[in-house]
Amino acid sequence: MSLKISKTAQYALMIAAFVLGVMALTVWRMQQFQVLNSEELRDYGVVLVPEHRSVRPFELLDHSGEPFTQDSFRGAWTLVFFGFTHCPDICPLALGSLAVKWDEVQQGIGADQTLRAAMVTVDPGRDTVERLAGYVPAFNPDFTGITGDIATIYNLSVDLASPFMPVAPEDAVGRYNVEHAIHYSIVNPCGHYVGFLRNPVDVKTLPRAMASLVHQPRGC
Repeated sequence: MSLKISKTAQYALMIAAFVLGVMALTVWRMQQFQVLNSEELRDYGVVLVPEHRSVRPFELLDHSGEPFTQDSFRGAWTLVFFGFTHCPDICPLALGSLAVKWDEVQQGIGADQTLRAAMVTVDPGRDTVERLAGYVPAFNPDFTGITGDIATIYNLSVDLASPFMPVAPEDAVGRYNVEHAIHYSIVNPCGHYVGFLRNPVDVKTLPRAMASLVHQPRGC
């Protein structure tokens, strides 16, 4: 005995399958883009501080020779890394791992949000505007290199919880290293320090972490 399914029943099954598919896709998208809270973000390498910290006024230069001040932080979330172009391993790894997922990160945060990345040199004596212009954008054209007066840079590093310390020259030609923090400091669109992103960056979870970061309360 064979069972025949009417065309009406076939259409009903097809519609039901389609609806279930749409529902499953909707649930998947909600899971993918659900905003993580501050506690959940810790598991993704993002540590947010309970009290936001203001940044003192400063005047530096970006790798295009344009002024970069405390007001340059306003209007966007910014990941700030303190490093230098002669850094043998940590700096290129930090910038490179961020660059690998940068396009995906930008797509994930949404058109109504802005996220930037910058490297502030801790070695302005060697890292001129021209040298930074040939180094930082090589990782991604959207990345910004920043240089200027060493005292101003140090004060900024303290405000962003990333202090550094030059090491004495190693040899007669003056080659030296600089001890510095390896994380990314996070500045919110109000220009306040709000936490940090651990290094090495987990490239697999970075897009979701950044999508959640930019939707955290700004507090201003």
